[in-house]
Amino acid sequence: MVAVASFLPGVRLWGINHLAFYPVVVRVTALVLVGLCFVPWCARSIHTALRALVALLERVSISNFRTIAIATAVVCASLFFFFRSSTNLLGDGQLIARSFEAAAMGNTDVIMRSAGAIVSEEHIAPGVSLLYYVSAKWATGVFGSSAVNGIRVFNCLLGGLFVFLLLLLVRRARISHDQKLWLLGIGLFGAATQLYFGYVENYTPLVFTLFLYVVSCLLLLHRRIGIFWPIFLFVVSGYLHVQAWVFAPSLFFLVVWRVTKGRHRLVLRIVPPVLILLTIAGVAAGYSVGAK
Repeated sequence: MVAVASFLPGVRLWGINHLAFYPVVVRVTALVLVGLCFVPWCARSIHTALRALVALLERVSISNFRTIAIATAVVCASLFFFFRSSTNLLGDGQLIARSFEAAAMGNTDVIMRSAGAIVSEEHIAPGVSLLYYVSAKWATGVFGSSAVNGIRVFNCLLGGLFVFLLLLLVRRARISHDQKLWLLGIGLFGAATQLYFGYVENYTPLVFTLFLYVVSCLLLLHRRIGIFWPIFLFVVSGYLHVQAWVFAPSLFFLVVWRVTKGRHRLVLRIVPPVLILLTIAGVAAGYSVGAK
């Protein structure tokens, strides 16, 4: 959808359509690559390549692995910055950028004027705003650059850290080979990775922690970790951005599953559909209240 929309003037899909700002040959190549993923022989080749990569990561020694993972993360962060988004000042990104720029110029009316103001006055994305505040201060104070560049660099570095943690998980997690393959596939090739291309938006750090939350849920369901990490990552995500609270039903299900130790099948069959209905009702109620 993103690749096709890049050929339609005026369609920017909330400002994250990088392809629209690249040459036609890049857009055509992207369409071809997406199409090839649906061709059986090509899909099997990609699957084989990923399996080989997982096997390679499992075989290398710990010391060599750390070197490889760190080097890969640095390269990825550099590539994220090199191909940084040309659309990162559209929509909400423009509002965020202008607010930090106004704060840097001494404007006392914007929330981004201080960390204290963010903590006490920001109710949608306080955690993300604090991270961006530190990044903006670092860019303007240490390097004399713009606040926006500080946010761009931070999100690119976040992408590099994401790759490092993903490789670390594939190397060390005590889960099956196919599960590692699944994590590597959705992690490296998921659409959310485009947020790490220096994109100025409140969702970038949120996607980072929510991915870790989903992984922790997977590990919990396979009895590899305790309930602490999903709860911790959910709370962190909720403080980063209020939208993370839509994951609350999944956390509730995990707690029920943990308490019952997965033995009461009737409970585990009833809880998910009930949570889905409650979530839909909550979203509808919130929408109606917002509309009024």
